Amino acid sequence: MSLEFRCVSWSDDVREGLERTFNGCELEFREGVESGRLQCWRVGEDSYAITESTEHGQVLQVWAYQGREVKQFAAALCQAARRAHFERVRFHTERPALARMLALLAPVDEGEGNYSVRVN
Repeated sequence: MSLEFRCVSWSDDVREGLERTFNGCELEFREGVESGRLQCWRVGEDSYAITESTEHGQVLQVWAYQGREVKQFAAALCQAARRAHFERVRFHTERPALARMLALLAPVDEGEGNYSVRVN
């Protein structure tokens, strides 16, 4: 079963769907989505993500994800990033166990909780 990604505008549903991931950055996320610099995605029926194309379109940065099926989300996102010709997907986590959970994607530890996965 594949996950459906739908680009969505900032809303109360998005705010509630991502509230555990903000770490004090809710305003920056909202402004980034509203300006078009960041993209907000509804993933499946009950998950949300915020991403940004960085480094001249070579890296897809995941700024926030909240939801179930994190392994399925990560695999689907890497496939989508590959199709969109990104070189890497990068994410930050305060939970090293998350990187271990995603071991099949071979995340590279870039230090300070930053990881990247080569997709192309």
